[in-house]
Amino acid sequence: MAEVICTHEECESILLCDKTDSATTPFIRRLCEEADGSVRSENLDLEGNIYAIQGVVGTCGDRHDLEKQVMCDNAGMTFLRWYVTRDGQATGQSFDTDLAGTDFAPADPVKVGDCCACATSTTQPMCDAGTPAGDPADISFAGLSCPASGTSSNGVDWQVDQCANEPVGSPPTDLLRFGEAGDGPLQTWNFDPPVDLVFDLRPSTNGAVGCVELPQGTEAVELNPGGMTWDPDTRRACSTANTSLRVVNRFRVKNAASLPLNALDLGAFSWGLRNLTVAPVASGPFQFLRHVCLDCEGNVLDFTDTTIDGGDYAPQGEVSVGECSGSSDSGGVTSTTQLMCDVLPAPPATPHTFDFTANNGGITSTPVSEATAPNGVVYSVNQGSWSPPNGGNPGYLSLGNNTDTHQWTFHNGAVDLEFDIRDTQFIPPLLSKYLQFPGDTEMLERTQPNVTWEDDTKRLRRDLVFTDTASPNRFRLTNVSSLALSAPNALASWGLFRLTVTPRSSGSDSVQFLRHITFDSGGEVLSVVNVNLDGTEYKVQGQVQLCG
Repeated sequence: MAEVICTHEECESILLCDKTDSATTPFIRRLCEEADGSVRSENLDLEGNIYAIQGVVGTCGDRHDLEKQVMCDNAGMTFLRWYVTRDGQATGQSFDTDLAGTDFAPADPVKVGDCCACATSTTQPMCDAGTPAGDPADISFAGLSCPASGTSSNGVDWQVDQCANEPVGSPPTDLLRFGEAGDGPLQTWNFDPPVDLVFDLRPSTNGAVGCVELPQGTEAVELNPGGMTWDPDTRRACSTANTSLRVVNRFRVKNAASLPLNALDLGAFSWGLRNLTVAPVASGPFQFLRHVCLDCEGNVLDFTDTTIDGGDYAPQGEVSVGECSGSSDSGGVTSTTQLMCDVLPAPPATPHTFDFTANNGGITSTPVSEATAPNGVVYSVNQGSWSPPNGGNPGYLSLGNNTDTHQWTFHNGAVDLEFDIRDTQFIPPLLSKYLQFPGDTEMLERTQPNVTWEDDTKRLRRDLVFTDTASPNRFRLTNVSSLALSAPNALASWGLFRLTVTPRSSGSDSVQFLRHITFDSGGEVLSVVNVNLDGTEYKVQGQVQLCG
């Protein structure tokens, strides 16, 4: 099934191939919906001209595809440039459409990217002042049955694992014991957010002798005669034979997310809390990063906040630009400078054709050692000799006979090749012979009589019947650094008539410049200025991104 590569409200473009016995030709079939709902179909070549079908239409196979690039022309119109690729590499063939898929003729010069959204990004350190300390509130013990959880009136979420909610003494005093008679000695409270807490700890009976271990950081706030004793070194609050359950024993723990109360003696049922007061602690300041996305004019399109290590972050309080520990006399206005890269469209690759049909193509003798073609490709040839035109027959480069392989080597990067190989054996004895091609060779056209192409073995074979040299046999190789052609016999009877060498694109050029971004104290962008590395004004020409 053909792959639909562009779907718009009005048109669809599909890459198909027209296949004949001697050639396979890619073309574009465009299907456009008219206003009345009817569909108009047209076939176009890769230059945008009307194309006439010659053979059987089908898919081009997995090796051909279309890729699109959003472009902006000199009139400020955004359009799509479609590139025909083979094995993921550009073939040099392209066509343009508007965003609806119809033909478009851009006004030169053009640049890569949307005319209105050449977005760039910057990352700015930010400081979250956090939240102030909250007012204190008591956790209500009324009707509490454990395990239990709830939310205090000042917004603190709390949990407690065990308790026994029974009045003690006479007259009765409300006391939330650490647990039932059969529970373990440890009662644990948990709080979110962390809190400063104050609690009143008491034994459940007068004169009970024993101790409770309190958590790290506990301070005694109020101890009265007839109450409990406190040892800060061991963190033990103890009652004696003289301790009354009605005397206040208040303790404080700061910035606590939990409160473990461990009954070392007498069990959980023998100890309890008269009350528990919690106050949310102040949070912050917190350092985080703000990733800001800007359009061409420096307007903020979007931003995301993360922790320093990249996790999601939601500010809790007032936000300011810069380091939390820093100070500034600039009224909160800060700036950052980033090295940016303006990626320009890749220059078109320049092909060079060695045309041996009329002259020697600059190869006067072989071997050739690292010569340079007019398009800059450095090449070598191991053997071969030029045969000039004769009796109306075109000239060609004989593949030679010193070895069984004729080889071109390209030294300064991969190339794409298109070449014309023909049988040139004019005189007997005629041999049944073949020429072996590289495994990735694609046959584009075979027109020479009595010559056949075996695609599975990549061989061009000639039977025992002589043929003429006027008809071409064209082949293609992509992304290679050499061309090797071999034959078990009669290598010299094969000729190279044309060889087109196109260097592979080395990628887009880029220009480095500096982007100065100024922020106010709330992180809003005040200005964006682009300058050259020497400080002069710089105007963006292509797609802007952070330099890799």
